[in-house]
Amino acid sequence: MRIITVAETPRAFERAYVYGEKIQMAAFTIQQLILSGLMVNAIIIGLDIGLLTMAYLNKHVLEQTVKGSVFSVKLEADFAILSRLLCVTTNAIQSSELVNNNDVLAK
Repeated sequence: MRIITVAETPRAFERAYVYGEKIQMAAFTIQQLILSGLMVNAIIIGLDIGLLTMAYLNKHVLEQTVKGSVFSVKLEADFAILSRLLCVTTNAIQSSELVNNNDVLAK
C-alpha cells in the first residue's frame, strides 16, 4: 500500500485551492452584493468587486494583502449601517408607544 503525501501532489492541491478560492469569493461577493444592494452601499459593492477582480486575475499576493483592510472597512461600514437601522427602529417603536399612550389618555 502506498501513501500519497501532499508533497507528491502539490499541483493538484494548488489547482483545487485556486478554483475553490474563486468559487468562494464569487459566492461571497454575490451574497454581499445582495446585502449591500438592500442597504444601498456603493463602497461595499466596489470593495467586493475589487477583491473578486484580483482573485480572477490571479493576483493572489495582492489580494491577500488588501483583503484584511477591505474586510475591516466593510465591517466598519456594516456596523455604521446597523447602528443607523437600530436608531430608526428604536425611534419607530418609541413613536408607536407614544401614539398608543396618547390614545389611552384621550379615552
